[in-house]
Amino acid sequence: MANALHTFLSHPIGLLAALALLWFGGAAFLARVAGWGGLASRFPAGGRPPDGTALRFTTGSLGSPSWPIRYRNCLQVVIGDQGLHVSLMFPFRFRSPPFLVPWDQIESVHEKQHFTNRTVTFRFRGQTAALALPGPAGQAAKAAKAQADRSFVHTRLIDAPRERVFDAIRDPARLARWWGPEGFSSTFQEFDLRPGGAWRFVMHGPDGTDHPNESRFTEVVEPERVVIEHLSGHHFVMTIRLESRGHQTLVGWRQVFDTAEERARIAAFVTPANEQNLDRLAAEVARVNASPG
Repeated sequence: MANALHTFLSHPIGLLAALALLWFGGAAFLARVAGWGGLASRFPAGGRPPDGTALRFTTGSLGSPSWPIRYRNCLQVVIGDQGLHVSLMFPFRFRSPPFLVPWDQIESVHEKQHFTNRTVTFRFRGQTAALALPGPAGQAAKAAKAQADRSFVHTRLIDAPRERVFDAIRDPARLARWWGPEGFSSTFQEFDLRPGGAWRFVMHGPDGTDHPNESRFTEVVEPERVVIEHLSGHHFVMTIRLESRGHQTLVGWRQVFDTAEERARIAAFVTPANEQNLDRLAAEVARVNASPG
């Protein structure tokens, strides 16, 4: 038996096969200890990494607090609106599929100083495996999580090029037709679509209540992005981003409040209201697309 094994390993093909078996066996063992399978099953990543800040060749550790597996310079972390996307660089991906943890599924964030380096540990709801990211990757993910706790984020794919979608924003008559939740209407008093420009209007509720609104545009990049600071009542910053997807447009809608507590107080109303607002935008674009000429 020993002679047969020696003969097998002495052959180049046999040696390569043995090394491959050792490699994949070791990768499968480490993936199991780290908990990759459970995380990927609970938080599937889908086909492609999300849009966001991509940090390649990142070092980190994953696994139980008592026995984490350290990955040196082989993680890719993408920090985006949807959450924290983690994958392994090729060829370390065997039995370690990517996972995407939504921000609201991160249960806790702990930061620890180790000599000159800070490591941020993220614990996920319903999972024993924790992710620790040192240095810039940990700080960037921590800051994104803090902002997500203060934000409402929505997306909508609209069947029109982004120039046509942006037309529904730049034209105040059209904007007044779709701005606000279902059942609301608006009377514009001032609309100056440029950085520093004012936007004042009264939103009329379905119960007859008038809601004065005062905002200013802080950034306008046609036909790509509009950033609005809402000054009256609840203070927030809204970013509307338009991304071309072939002949369609992906509308990104982010509303960032001053504190997580304020966001939580109004979430029951704002979450469906924002979706209704996007419904109305899509209907306005479709209405113009269907018009003759």
